[in-house]
Amino acid sequence: MLKYLTDRYLSIPIYVQENGYGQLRVDSVDDHKRVEYLSSYIGSTLAALRNGANVKGYFVWSFMDVFELLAGYYLRYGLHYVDFQDPGLPRQPKLSAKWYSRFLRSEIGINIENMVSTDARSHAQQ
Repeated sequence: MLKYLTDRYLSIPIYVQENGYGQLRVDSVDDHKRVEYLSSYIGSTLAALRNGANVKGYFVWSFMDVFELLAGYYLRYGLHYVDFQDPGLPRQPKLSAKWYSRFLRSEIGINIENMVSTDARSHAQQ
């Protein structure tokens, strides 16, 4: 899709915004599925960029769990867990926050070859 947009709209700059993975009210900081999603999506975005897509930016949604317009507190998108039962609303980094931070500091990479298989298309290709 990113390459198609670049080709169709004469190399218009593309910014992926508010991209994230919502989990049903999971009270855990071990959000492995979100890490898999982000790794796959960012890997596919990087592959599109290397193939000529004019991607200028990528932004994860969201920094911390918040009230979602259509789902309230039922879905959690944040990289930081917020305990809404505690009046102090304490925040704790999830596994995805630690992974994303390490990725941004170039401490870990993404193996693009493992992101795109012949059997299933990645999130960015769908």
